[in-house]
Amino acid sequence: MTGPSGKRPPQDPHQLQRPDLAAQMVADILKQKIADVKEIKAAAGAARPRRRNWKRWLAGLIPAFSALTAWNLLRAGAEPQVFTPEELAASLRFKIYVAAQAIRAFRDSAGTLPPSLQQIRMADDGLAYVRTDTTYVIVGSAGAVHVTYRQGDDLKPYGAAAQTLGRKRS
Repeated sequence: MTGPSGKRPPQDPHQLQRPDLAAQMVADILKQKIADVKEIKAAAGAARPRRRNWKRWLAGLIPAFSALTAWNLLRAGAEPQVFTPEELAASLRFKIYVAAQAIRAFRDSAGTLPPSLQQIRMADDGLAYVRTDTTYVIVGSAGAVHVTYRQGDDLKPYGAAAQTLGRKRS
């Protein structure tokens, strides 16, 4: 183009000579940036641990927990037996043996029977002490097991009960 004076206007030094080449270059740069972003996202996704399918776990655990709950409810009917009746009776006999020895020691030192088991520091929920002027009776009870000792009875079986309570070797 020429102007009225016949001269060409001065060209902008920043103007590209080939605009189609510049457009292609911009398109290539954008494609490269998009590819880089996709690659970064793929690498971040691979680095992240995979989410486990919680629905499968839930489908497996619910029946297992339901079965365990049913088992516990069916087995919970009876209270477990911690001690056998023989062990309970042996325990009561040994408690009575210790209480009778303490009563005898109190009588020998004080000259009279103690007014209660608390006086000789033998108060126990399972023992009952009944005293008259010259004799006494000790009754031990644990559940359905009851053992009675009257003053003058032989104490040897009561003392031997400790051997029944000893740990049994498996």
